[in-house]
Amino acid sequence: MINILEAIANIANLPILNVDELTFGNNRVTNVGNGLEVFVKNAFSNNFETLDEIEKIKNYSKAFSYQGSQTRPPDLMLNRGDSIEVKKTENISSELQLNSSYPKAKLFSSSHLINKHCRTCEDWEEKDIIYTIGHIPKNSKTLSSLWFIYGSIYAADENIYTDLKIQLQKPLKTFLP
Repeated sequence: MINILEAIANIANLPILNVDELTFGNNRVTNVGNGLEVFVKNAFSNNFETLDEIEKIKNYSKAFSYQGSQTRPPDLMLNRGDSIEVKKTENISSELQLNSSYPKAKLFSSSHLINKHCRTCEDWEEKDIIYTIGHIPKNSKTLSSLWFIYGSIYAADENIYTDLKIQLQKPLKTFLP
């Protein structure tokens, strides 16, 4: 089972930290973000030097039990290991975009945010989340910095966010029919 230290070592061995822009539409920020996600996938699956696409897919299958959804967390789940959420920023001082959800200390199989495939891809109840945050300056393809931050260090307990959400919903409900 690969871990975060092996992924860091794989990245450290790269001579150039270029992130490919993948085109899946007209949104450049999303496309570079997708490129960063593939970069992280390659780091955790030791696929930077693999040229054969079939071999890459096999390595991804060995490393990951789940390889994400465009609309639901997480982006990746290591086989019998942590979950990974990849975030890209163009400005080093900008706030982290969490797609309208609060940060999570851990990922739970009972979460309403994850899909059925994620919930059933392996036998699990709780996983640590690694927020992988890459800074790629605007108009660049070179990774300036990459952070691996465990959700338990970054985020508060879930009840802090859910309690706040409930408190905000109560007054809003009085304005809505």
